[in-house]
Amino acid sequence: MRFPRACGAVMLAGLGAAVSAQRPQGPPAPPQPTFRATTTYVALDVLVTDRADRPITGLTRADFRITERGKAQEIADFEYVSIPVEHRPIDLAAPVAPASDIASNSASAAQSRAIAIVVDDTVLSPDNIVWIKRTLSAMLATFTPDDQVAFTYVRRSDLGQDFTNDAARHARSAARLGDAIGLPGVSVLHPVRDLLVTLDNVVNTLKSARQTRRLIVLVGTRGCIPSGDSPIVPICKGLVDRATEVGVPIYAIDPTGSLSEPLDDPLATLAVATGGRRYRQAEPWLSPARLMEENGSYYILGYYPTPLRADGKFQEVDVTVNRPGAHVRARPGYTPTAANARPLTPHRAMTASLGEGLSDPGLPIRAFVAPIAPGLRGTTRATVTIEVTYPVPHGGFSGDFNDEWRVGILALDADGKTKASFQRPVTFTGTWKPSATGTFVVHEVIDVPSQPLTFRIGVTSRALGKTGTAHIQMEVPDYRDRELRVSPLVLGVQKNAIDTAVGLDRLRPLVPFQPTTRRSFAADESLRVFARAFWRSSATAADVEVSIAGGPVREPLRFSIRGAESAVRNLEAAFDRTLPLQGLQPGNYILRVVVTLPAGEPVVRQVPLTITAAASPR
Repeated sequence: MRFPRACGAVMLAGLGAAVSAQRPQGPPAPPQPTFRATTTYVALDVLVTDRADRPITGLTRADFRITERGKAQEIADFEYVSIPVEHRPIDLAAPVAPASDIASNSASAAQSRAIAIVVDDTVLSPDNIVWIKRTLSAMLATFTPDDQVAFTYVRRSDLGQDFTNDAARHARSAARLGDAIGLPGVSVLHPVRDLLVTLDNVVNTLKSARQTRRLIVLVGTRGCIPSGDSPIVPICKGLVDRATEVGVPIYAIDPTGSLSEPLDDPLATLAVATGGRRYRQAEPWLSPARLMEENGSYYILGYYPTPLRADGKFQEVDVTVNRPGAHVRARPGYTPTAANARPLTPHRAMTASLGEGLSDPGLPIRAFVAPIAPGLRGTTRATVTIEVTYPVPHGGFSGDFNDEWRVGILALDADGKTKASFQRPVTFTGTWKPSATGTFVVHEVIDVPSQPLTFRIGVTSRALGKTGTAHIQMEVPDYRDRELRVSPLVLGVQKNAIDTAVGLDRLRPLVPFQPTTRRSFAADESLRVFARAFWRSSATAADVEVSIAGGPVREPLRFSIRGAESAVRNLEAAFDRTLPLQGLQPGNYILRVVVTLPAGEPVVRQVPLTITAAASPR
């Protein structure tokens, strides 16, 4: 993938209350850093269990020993990660809640896991749908907001979901189970081969994940044995070898409730060979909690290989623990980048991060994308708001501040083809104010085609030495259609606790205020709700209804918006209304906007919100 050269000058912004970008003055910005391409640091996630397969906690750095090709290595970093099993309510029989309109990665890189659920719809029967759904519901309930989770069916990949931390999107894919299983008249010529190829593709995707803990959850009854005379043995062995080398164990759940134990169990063999487990019990919906308990207790060991062999070949690593009876599971090695590899510039580093199938949790970010108006040459113009919160240093924010970002945006179609891309350097300099929170916002505008797209949005911080990326899928409307089209809802708040914002000059022609990436609001706040509508008909006005669902019935806001001819010959109208949240009890709600033309079908836009208690008066 190639990005165009970043356009525009490097920007300078002060720190404190939100301010507009200013042109740099004085000496030129410092040269951009060069990133080393050679692998010099190795991080291993290590599971340690006792004879009863229970996680062993309380180990220290001194309890571990790492050897690389027989030579002991000094453990530079040591961390124990404990992630309690989540118990979120997931009801696949209930109407699916609207997906979040915010892209985010993780609030904690160490606690972010990359998990791919693979449902083997080539073999599961419609007779088991109720149990399978119950198992999937229990699985989805165990994930935390930091987890990046993908969902795929073997033969109906179109019903799946790319990696995201949005529970509503996971539930939507799981609820489509009935569309994938038991299709009449559909035969599968090579079901096992198709399953193994799917698993192999998932392993290759997880290979580039920045999350330390990565795993596959296979929901099905079929596996493979990497030995013997079967034609699928080479495929099975290749899958096991790649999964083992990359460090992606396969955990298998039989969702049928069958307790039969075949003499040579291909499902168990595949799972154990990759470092995972097979769960088979009469109540399969109890398996996910056990699975996630094991994968929520692990150690992260980091070291600098000595001597470093930057030859691009696989380096064997062995991890042991000085506890009798302890069972250690860890990646058996790594492949370093060759010493003659092309050095990475910030531009190439951002391009590589955006090209990966999973978001990077290194730098927590939130992003909001709003295809808001017709763009150039038949495209749709989208605004992108990116928010980054710096980690609070010991003693708080103080003194001078200087950082250079690399901001990147990539839009991909369903086949993974690049439809639009953009990169820009942004420089922040100034002095921290006493009220600083470490929150920065950048606004960008990009023209994209009108079709379903996945937006990948990234920020690299030179000062922190970290990159964060987040992904979000959406349908980009074509505002040139004759039918009524309504943009995504843009939300704003009166009190936006950010330190500085840049790019407001690019935003103002499209949105009258600064969008917020927050979706949690106090009950004493008021929301600004903005959207644009486009249509082509004899109707000169459209009716709008704004309401909040999920609590006590409140009288919705009702008003009309009058259209004016736009540059694309359609009528265009916009609204900007304030919606008080007073009187709402803490909980989850849905902001719902319905726009209707006379005698026309309504267009509905929905955004999930969380209301918290009002701030106590001082």
